[in-house]
Amino acid sequence: MSVLVWEDDIEWCERAKKELAKEGIAMQEVDHWGMLLEEVQKEEYCAVVLSLEQLIEEFLEQNWEMKLSELCKKSRAPVLFLSDCSREERELVVLCAGADDYIMKGKDIRIFAARLKNSFSKKKDSEYSNTDYPDIYENVPAHQIKIGTRKILLTPKEMLVFHCFVHSKDKILSREDILSAAWENQMPKCRRVVDTVVKQLRYKMRETQYAIRSIYKSGYYLERQ
Repeated sequence: MSVLVWEDDIEWCERAKKELAKEGIAMQEVDHWGMLLEEVQKEEYCAVVLSLEQLIEEFLEQNWEMKLSELCKKSRAPVLFLSDCSREERELVVLCAGADDYIMKGKDIRIFAARLKNSFSKKKDSEYSNTDYPDIYENVPAHQIKIGTRKILLTPKEMLVFHCFVHSKDKILSREDILSAAWENQMPKCRRVVDTVVKQLRYKMRETQYAIRSIYKSGYYLERQ
């Protein structure tokens, strides 16, 4: 059992390594962003831990939020951020980007170890791929989606339409947008078929935190309730 760590605070890493060793957990350290991004896509880690300040410094405070989100989407394991900063807005950005936890480095190292172990149960299902939403995953060949921990089976056409929404975050999709993406060259005679599929998706998603909203004279929009 091992965790991937990107943190240049040598003293903190030594304390963490000793504490995790007591639980039989090994630390695999990386020393640059490129290696981190490559390693997070492997199945061998139970969690990924990295320094928020190091991430911001790496990109000179430019586009760090985008890089943060990219990492969370690519990672096959839960992502935990370490920080010296107690600013709530920083914590909010990190969690909204898809991170599983935000931990203050100044706290007892045993608290870090406990929260790290709690994250292991959130390891992402390898059969599912990431979408533009941190808590929505899809298994296109199996016509199945996962919203949070809830798995939902879709029809092939529902899967294609849902795929449009989860890869167009914060966008309003018109009926024509959906037809072009989901039906391609086999356009149906009745354009209202989109409305029928959306209605079916709404019903299947009724017990989740997401809903497809109708935007008058514009189209549809996927939002978190």
